[in-house]
Amino acid sequence: MLGLAFSRSVALFGRAATPLGGRASVLLGALACASLLAACETPPLAAPSVAYEDYRASYERALCEWRASCNLEESAERCIETRLLDRADDYVERAIEAGTIRYDGEMGYQCILEIRERTCDWMVEDPTPSCPHVFEGRVAPEEPCLISDECIGGGTCGFNPLTCTEMCCAGECRLPRPPAEVGDSCASNTIDCAEGTYCAIDPMTFQRTVCVAGGKVGAACGGDTNAGCDVDGYCDFNMGICRPKIAAGAVCQYSDSCQAPGRCEYVDQNYVEQRCVVPVALGEACNRIVGDFACKDFGARCGVSGVCELAPGAGEPCPDEACAAFAYCVDGTCALAVDEGGACGWTGGDYYGGYVPCAGDLRCDSVDYDSSVCVIPESENASCEVPGQPIEVSM
Repeated sequence: MLGLAFSRSVALFGRAATPLGGRASVLLGALACASLLAACETPPLAAPSVAYEDYRASYERALCEWRASCNLEESAERCIETRLLDRADDYVERAIEAGTIRYDGEMGYQCILEIRERTCDWMVEDPTPSCPHVFEGRVAPEEPCLISDECIGGGTCGFNPLTCTEMCCAGECRLPRPPAEVGDSCASNTIDCAEGTYCAIDPMTFQRTVCVAGGKVGAACGGDTNAGCDVDGYCDFNMGICRPKIAAGAVCQYSDSCQAPGRCEYVDQNYVEQRCVVPVALGEACNRIVGDFACKDFGARCGVSGVCELAPGAGEPCPDEACAAFAYCVDGTCALAVDEGGACGWTGGDYYGGYVPCAGDLRCDSVDYDSSVCVIPESENASCEVPGQPIEVSM
């Protein structure tokens, strides 16, 4: 079940998808097929969808249940109370009406399913591929916008800080530059070459030139031309040669020298020895020197016993002053982040950092010079008009 609102919207979509209305239309279709003695195909059912008015609450419920299951929240209910994800966004609703944002109910349905099926392993690549496509921007590059969700192709709504000083000042949609391929110019420092290629340097002028395919294992690298290696190797700059990537546990020296998903990390207290490290699961032995990269589960940490364990929650000891994401350490014990109206901020005391955080999406707002409280942040664009037009209109 995806929550009452989610289930209801899917059911309504299913009924509306039947061309002539429910069982009667199916029976009429079957009789027509029989009378014509023809092979009839059942009309395909429409893909499940969730209505926009139901999406935010359903998304918040799914996300909060996942976060609570991964020790990122004390409970799903407290997450729902403090995350504010179901709060109506007046500007987004106006943008949808104006056509600068298109809401995709089928993608919304898939996004929520993906969140519910997601594990706590942060190393899983792109676990929710549908979620970035729930809201599609429809404003063309260099056209006015107010938020990046309006920009087509995953663009960014950029603002000129010298001229754009008002709350509702419009920016322009800017598309991200794709990585340059072999043979493309990389003369500008803002241009990155695609993975497995490198930007060649002119040895006479020392200027950037074009992207070149990386060398295979055994090829020369580094030097005056900045020669790189392909995805199977790394450059040993001391020897100037491409070497095969290193297996987990082996000694390493460079950040890109380990086989995926390993990473070159210091493993001793003196920060002298580096080895390729792969994060481990809950209950497995880990190296505390590695820090946050030691354990592969959200909400886990490498404990004082050298084993990956759940980070301590409210009321539990915090011997190394570290608590779960929803808590903070005070006098050796984890305490819950503060709810709306509670005191927050740099309030002094003996606990780590002297800072009391707010729960979820609440903001620590100053009341006077000496005190701050947790408040629900105001929507920045609530009163702003939609400045742009969808690409269908602007072209």
